[in-house]
Amino acid sequence: MSTADPVRELMERHHRLCVEAVDPLEIAAALEAEGLGPGAATRYRHSDVFSLAEELHARAPGEANRRGRPSGFAAVPRSASGRFLGRALGGSLAAAALCLGTAAAARGGWPPSSGRGVDALLAGLLLAAVLWSSGAVRGPWAWPAALGAAGLVAVPLSGAIVGASDLGGAGGTAARTPAAVVAATLALGVGTAGVIADWYAEVGRGHLRATGSRSGFRSRMRVVLPVAAVAQLALLGAVCLVLLVVPSLALGERAGAVAAPTAPFGGAGPPVWGGLAAAGLVMLPGAALRACGRPRIGAGALLAGALATLAAALLPALSVVLPGLPASGPAQPGGVIPAWSAAVAAARSGSAELYGCGAVAAVLLPYAWWVLHRPEAHYLPLVRTRP
Repeated sequence: MSTADPVRELMERHHRLCVEAVDPLEIAAALEAEGLGPGAATRYRHSDVFSLAEELHARAPGEANRRGRPSGFAAVPRSASGRFLGRALGGSLAAAALCLGTAAAARGGWPPSSGRGVDALLAGLLLAAVLWSSGAVRGPWAWPAALGAAGLVAVPLSGAIVGASDLGGAGGTAARTPAAVVAATLALGVGTAGVIADWYAEVGRGHLRATGSRSGFRSRMRVVLPVAAVAQLALLGAVCLVLLVVPSLALGERAGAVAAPTAPFGGAGPPVWGGLAAAGLVMLPGAALRACGRPRIGAGALLAGALATLAAALLPALSVVLPGLPASGPAQPGGVIPAWSAAVAAARSGSAELYGCGAVAAVLLPYAWWVLHRPEAHYLPLVRTRP
């Protein structure tokens, strides 16, 4: 490295990038993607990468920019965004209809089989196929992401399917409705999370074009992720409320059953709403990470949420099998609590999503906040960065 002008040698090594860049943030993102951090920037007599990128951008020849080269921020065409909106909502609607239809069939005793657990597994795989083939989950690592999203939906759906035969004899329709409705709502939430994540990524690229500094970008983006999370939770809550209350009113059920203090909104208690919110707070950051160029991490977040939810559903069953753990679940004649019934009760009540997805969201949300507030997370570089 030349001791007289260390920046010039760096500019020569990245000549094409410096010439074709339309903004210093473009150069800063590419340098950080190559591993040049604040410590390395001090070797070039700068306190951070952004100030170094500003000098590189100022010293690079300006003819390329004056010729109006296309920006590296590459906004998604409206036609492509509209097509994804249609695929996301169409695929999630199909998955929601599959959930409600499967639960209704199980409640009616079809298929006539004693292997309800196998039926629930097949329904989960079919959900993943619908989400993947319809384009509701798209891009690299789409199949693992579809499996994770389907897993989040399949846990309450399995509670509705298995509970229809094992626990539903005396429970009536109201006791089974919330699990099926939560499954359908989460299926719709896959589509809404994808659409909101695309909006979030586009807002990030817009702020990246408008701002002139790294601190300015972070300041603009500070409220965007919370707004996206609130929008996701509001949509999930509204859809679930409609699916719970409207059928009850249409069927002419007694108003007291809907507004009972112990089972408000069609039998959905606090664990159901808490589990729904926790699952939504796993879906949205996972979709946002995928939309911002980290498909592997986004798919891993969805898979982690599904596995944690499954583990939370199985934990009550282990408490029956393993001594020393507190047992939970509906007591059968003689005070016996079968392990399978305890797991089904956790899946149906919403506690599995509440604890499983809640634990994953507690880790995922701070990570997404840290990663997605970096300018390079919203920059589509000329040279492909790591996923």
